[in-house]
Formats: sequence, structure tokens, C-alpha cells
Amino acid sequence: MRERVAAGLRLVARFAFGGLVLVSPVAWQTTLVERRIEPIYRGYTDFVFYASDLFALLTLGCWLLSLLAQPRPITRGVWFLTIPLAGLVVLSWLGVLTGIDPALTLYHSIRFTALFALYLFLVNESLTSSGARLAQWWLGVPLALAVIVQTLVALAQFFAQRSVGLGALGELKLNPNDTGTSIVRLGEARIMRAYGLTEHPNVLGGFLAFALLLLLGAYFGSARHARFLYLLPLALGAAALVLTFSRTANVAFVAGMLLLALMLWRNKFERSDQLRDLALAVAILFAAMAVPLLVNRQLVAQRAGENNSFVINPGEERSLQERDALAASAYRIFYGHALTGVGNGALTLAMFELDPAFRKEFYYQPAHLVLLDVAAELGVVGASFWLWLMVAPGLAVWTTRASVGASPW
Repeated sequence: MRERVAAGLRLVARFAFGGLVLVSPVAWQTTLVERRIEPIYRGYTDFVFYASDLFALLTLGCWLLSLLAQPRPITRGVWFLTIPLAGLVVLSWLGVLTGIDPALTLYHSIRFTALFALYLFLVNESLTSSGARLAQWWLGVPLALAVIVQTLVALAQFFAQRSVGLGALGELKLNPNDTGTSIVRLGEARIMRAYGLTEHPNVLGGFLAFALLLLLGAYFGSARHARFLYLLPLALGAAALVLTFSRTANVAFVAGMLLLALMLWRNKFERSDQLRDLALAVAILFAAMAVPLLVNRQLVAQRAGENNSFVINPGEERSLQERDALAASAYRIFYGHALTGVGNGALTLAMFELDPAFRKEFYYQPAHLVLLDVAAELGVVGASFWLWLMVAPGLAVWTTRASVGASPW
């Protein structure tokens, strides 16, 4: 009976994890505690509950109950990920004592702890390492559904140049003429970037870049009769990725796709077996990205800096100046709190309260360099952990490239 109960709870946990993947980029949220501090955007100070939080709690709750029903050893995972991740959690909790807003840092520390528990769930349930067939189902299918939903909304928004009435699902109220809406400027025209159901086009772009790479892996790793189901989300997602006009996300996806193609080419067995399917996937992705690129080539050129658009275009010029100002402010905060940081989640509040040199024509927000944000919030040790986490997985892939390159998944 205990084994059957544990197996049932683990199954529910995996379904909940699929739901978590599906809603992970969705901006729907409810405010738990309102802590508005003018002029800081409320999302940086309020305590909120996202749709993904519900599925994360359900995933972790059922998994922990399954451990109680049928006790079993817990795998800690590879040391070069587990140790720095645990270090970040510990530093976050220490920040409750040393940070400038203990309540805000406590809220984010709870979230950090839940994310670390989710990491342990992934390691122990073999959703990302062994059990590739299982992982393709529990990751690939909800990711495919998430990409389809997000891209259909994003494409409708871009063509309509407004929100499409899905506020109940988390869609923001979007109008290219409103201050704060992310746009690409072409002359006097203000062209709204695609948001989907996320909080910003860069969030949608980042999600799509990672999701499409995982879907490509699932495409090649699936049985031939089933893999073609992934072509629709791949095509839709690639088109929507272009319309986010997120430079880094597009570059990251293309780089990842080239790396995957190189790995397939180097593997003689995979190359001969997958060549036709590789050509089909590349052709569909190329066509899906080429159409919006050609139709919106002037907008893409603006984002790429053509004809000195970074200087001549006031929107692009302001964006670059804002990035510099935010980075300078984050550095000043870090310089004054290098050892302990200002507390997890408290950077924007620190800019407002502790940095009189902040240029007031810009919005208070984190710098566009995550490593610098981590250094300002968690101190130099936290930044070291974060830097290690950025570098170590790449080194691990390189040192085990023979086995990693054996399968696209």
C-alpha cells in the first residue's frame, strides 16, 4: 500500500511539474502583500503569487509526501551545481539579517529555497539526466504546448498592435503609444514588440530561445512517427522569437541551433540516421524566421544598429544610456556593500534609498547584467557562486563531449 501511494504521489508530482513548465512564462499573478514604494514599480517590492507557484508547490508537496510514504535516499546531484546553488540559498537567508529590507529578502529567500527543492526533485526523478524517453514526455510535451500558446498570443498582439483581451490569463494592457510599453521606433512610428502572456518581450524571447532548443532535442530524440508533432511549435516559436526583437535571445537560439547541428554532424551514426530530419527541421526554422525578418527588416535593422540607429534613434539611444546608468548605479551599490550585499531582491530599493547619484530620468530597475545584480544583492561570494554556475556546466559539457554529443536530446 505504501509503495502504491508513493507511486501515485510521484505521478501527480510529475503531472504538476508538466503544469509548471506549461505556465512558467505566464505573467498571471495575485498580490499577497502590497508594499508600494513610489516611484519604484510595484513588482519589485510587492509579495506576489504566480500561476507557476501553484504548480511548483503541488510538485514539491506531492514529491515530499511520496518520500514520507516510501522513504528512500535523496540524491544530491553533481557537486559543481549543488554546492553553489546551496551557497546562494544560504547567502540569501543571511541577507535577511544584513539586508536593507528584511521582509523583502525573506520573501525572496523562501522562493530561492523552493527553487532549490525543485532542483533536487529534478535530480531525483531523473527528468533531466537519465530516463531520456520519460524526460522527453514530461518536458517536451508541456514545453510544446507552452510555446504554441505563447506564440499564438504573441503573433496576434504584434499584428493587432495591442493586447488581445486575455487579461484574465495574465496578459498586460498593451498599447504602443503608452509610456512603458516596449517598442521599436521607426521614424515617428512606434511598433510594439511581441509580449505573449509574459511581462516583457525579453522574457518571452528568453523563454522561447531555451524552449526551442529543448524541443529540437526532443524532436531528434523521439520516435520518427512522433517527432513531426514538434514541427508546429518549432515553426510558431521561431517566428514569434523574431517578433520579440530580443537581440540576445535570437543570437542565443541561433548559436544553440548551430551547436546542435555541429554535434549531429560530428556523430557519424546520428548524422546518417538523422540527416533527412535535420534538413527538414532546419528548412522549417529558416522559413519561419525568414518571413518575419524580411517583412520587418527595417525594424530588425534598427535593433541591430544599422545606419547609426543606436545614436540617431532616440529610443535606442535612451535604452543604451539607461543600461549604462543602471550598471553604474548597481556598481555603486556593490562597492558600498561588497561583503554582504543589500539583500536578495532589494537592488531597486537600494538604488532609490542609497544611491543619490542615480539619474532620475530613468526607471529604478535591476541592471541588465545579472552577475552585477547578484554581486550587489548577495555580495562578492554570491557573485562568485553565480559566476561558477555560468561557467561550470559548459566545462562539464566540454569534458564529457563524447557522451554528450552522442544524442541530440
